Amino acid sequence: MTLQVKGDLVGYNPEHYQANKAKYAEKSKAWRDANPEKSKANRRANYLLNKDRDIAYSTVYNRLRKTGVSNEQYQKKLLDQDGVCAICKGTCTKALAADHDHDTGVFRGLLCNSCNRGLGYFKDNMKLLKEAYKYLENNQLVVPVKESCGS
Repeated sequence: MTLQVKGDLVGYNPEHYQANKAKYAEKSKAWRDANPEKSKANRRANYLLNKDRDIAYSTVYNRLRKTGVSNEQYQKKLLDQDGVCAICKGTCTKALAADHDHDTGVFRGLLCNSCNRGLGYFKDNMKLLKEAYKYLENNQLVVPVKESCGS
């Protein structure tokens, strides 16, 4: 196999690399230790070059790891919900959160950060949510309408 490195064609043998991985790692570490500024600049350039790809990958990976929701499930639900929160119907500047039942792991829908946290604060307890609803209903603030200056 031939690779192009900094304009030069270089031979590369994956089997040889695998057989001598420790040797290559040691050599690479020695170079990084001897050239800390260049190493830092290389890491920074690589980060900037691949930042969007890495963020997208980590978002999908972390969602799957934390909630069990695959990217396909997320995208389908996003289309089903027209890209808005399932509760408040608002759009979000960040990605909608994949809401799931913490006991069963069942994926319920996509929520904005506020609605997702709200359910979390109520511990997904229907009784508490009903009590909160009754509380708000019984304590609605009636704002008096100000009369205009000319009347």
